[in-house]
Amino acid sequence: MNMFHLKLLLLILLFHATESAFPDTYQWISIDCGAESYTLDTETLINWEPDNEYIQTGMNKNVTQTYTNITMQMQSLRYFPQSTNTPNCYFFITDDIEKYLVRASFYYGNYDGLMKPPTFDVSVNGFKWMTVVTSSSQDKPIVIEAIFSLGHDSMQVCMESTKNGDVPFISSLEVVQLPFTTYSMIDLQSAFLLQQRATFGRREDVEYTGDFTGDMFNRIWKAEGFPNYNNISSSPQFMEVYVENEPPNTVVENAIEASSLFGPIILSFNPSQTNQSLCAILYFIEVSNLRQMNDSREFQIDIGTTKNASAVNLQLGNSVVVTLYHEWVDGPVNITMKAVQGSSLPPLINAMEVYSTMKMQSPPSSDASRVLLSFTYFVLCFLCILI
Repeated sequence: MNMFHLKLLLLILLFHATESAFPDTYQWISIDCGAESYTLDTETLINWEPDNEYIQTGMNKNVTQTYTNITMQMQSLRYFPQSTNTPNCYFFITDDIEKYLVRASFYYGNYDGLMKPPTFDVSVNGFKWMTVVTSSSQDKPIVIEAIFSLGHDSMQVCMESTKNGDVPFISSLEVVQLPFTTYSMIDLQSAFLLQQRATFGRREDVEYTGDFTGDMFNRIWKAEGFPNYNNISSSPQFMEVYVENEPPNTVVENAIEASSLFGPIILSFNPSQTNQSLCAILYFIEVSNLRQMNDSREFQIDIGTTKNASAVNLQLGNSVVVTLYHEWVDGPVNITMKAVQGSSLPPLINAMEVYSTMKMQSPPSSDASRVLLSFTYFVLCFLCILI
């Protein structure tokens, strides 16, 4: 091997070492569990891949009971017979300082012909995420979603049996790396478990659509309307502005507005579990086409029994995002918005996200692998300089 070929080889090795050390800015993985080949969802334009590269255990199966609204990803699954002693885990390489949206879906569909829907746990890096309770009569999948800040360079999503005779399974799994600037309140080794994500004043949900009108980070915003509030849409002069956490414009260009000046907007939600902390993220943008130059829209926000938790003064061309915390929820929670004295317009709200928050256990350290990678990178750089 001459000097040119040796240098070329070292540069190739250096490239791959760098690629391993610095992964792509955004990762988007959509796995159709149990599928045999790649498929394209023609509605969302998401390319779904089979799961054989991410897991070594389990068996594939097609469901026998489907409904007309069941997507193609729910028509196959991977199940994990109890005879296997290996953990039933999907494995992903991650960046230890990044945040990841993870969505898992489960549709029993009587795939085993036993009419015996199982109950099992789902965990991430040893942290118990959720107990999934399936049903033989369910006409739609069970979907769980969370944002994880792992503080680790790998992620394992595992299905674990909780009682004898119950066989865990999974229908689809989605992993999206979020921009570093989004959800800045999420600390390392934290989990934000989605309770609700809503866009107000719209008739249709907002999700990824293959273009810039949908959500580029695979979040699904459920359209919610209320007969007691006014639905308002953006005026032709509506200005697109930066909004914290980067919801798409289609999420925030509509809103609901209180029906009278001092009538409140009350949003209620019931957490899936009690005795946990909640985080509510509220999105506000002025979209009304009725505003005059001397109009003002100011209101206060209460959450639960906490009065005056925050105040909002909306201005044309600006967005306001309010993050509220409510400790140790033990039942339904109300978020109330009410105009303050001096405001000429009632309160409005464009969108909302609600999460329960938990601290994850510290995962096993991988310092040795990082040191080895850094040493390899240094040696390759040194050899390239010498040559």
